[in-house]
Amino acid sequence: MKKTTLWKRLAVGLTLVGMLGGSGMALAAESTLSGYDRAAAARKTYEKMMGRQTTGLEKTDPELDAMLKEYIYGDIARQAKLPSREQHLLTLAVLVTQQNQSLLDKNVQGALQDGVSPLEIRETVYQLAPYIGFGRVADAMTTVNGVFRKNGVALPLPADGTTTDEDRFDKGLAFQVGTYGERINQMRANTPEEQKHLQDDLSAFCLGDIYTRKTLDLKTREMITVAAIGTLGTGEPQFISHVRGLLAAGASKEEVIGVITVMNPYIGFPRTLNCLKNANTVFAAK
Repeated sequence: MKKTTLWKRLAVGLTLVGMLGGSGMALAAESTLSGYDRAAAARKTYEKMMGRQTTGLEKTDPELDAMLKEYIYGDIARQAKLPSREQHLLTLAVLVTQQNQSLLDKNVQGALQDGVSPLEIRETVYQLAPYIGFGRVADAMTTVNGVFRKNGVALPLPADGTTTDEDRFDKGLAFQVGTYGERINQMRANTPEEQKHLQDDLSAFCLGDIYTRKTLDLKTREMITVAAIGTLGTGEPQFISHVRGLLAAGASKEEVIGVITVMNPYIGFPRTLNCLKNANTVFAAK
């Protein structure tokens, strides 16, 4: 009876496949992945964004090399619907957060040759300091500056700070309240006395010293911050808060999804889907 039942199920399955035939093809045609030459698009985009660099996998792991290039530079670059400048900066933010120095080196080189300025690259790394710490940022700048030197970029780059010791807290708090709302003042009022110094540091350092710097606008800085916190995977409330901040800075829902899309090849699907779930809670509340 068991064998008969199994064969009946197989027969029904094969019949359904045969009946679907053309409709099955129609379902495939509706995929977002169809309708373009993926390999050709990947080659063109890779050359634009990365130049003639090799991944180092071409001879030892050609299948992995092809998967990497066709997924990142074929699928993802097309799906993200963000300019290549933003895609470069977001990729750098993810790689710095992950401490992936080998890919960081290659992507800094790619960004430079694709027209991203040294100041934009540096400011992307500096933006990460309040979120991933000075240790990772200092190591990343060693790698970044090595690429700058190879490309004849004079160091140090011009200063971009806009605050002083006298005004960094006031400017930071004003920026914080103006961007994230009156709830910041309520949060400060509810903070226990022995913890207030950390709230002051948040306002003065994260918002005053970092967010008021030049070169990158607020929307770009929030994109970078969302990418870093999402890559860390440990700050759901902070991720949601900065998705709100990104939308408040003028980003569209599609651009937020684009940020998460660019992150995906480097952070994997579990973390990507969690970021998307948290972003959707923000979209639903709008």
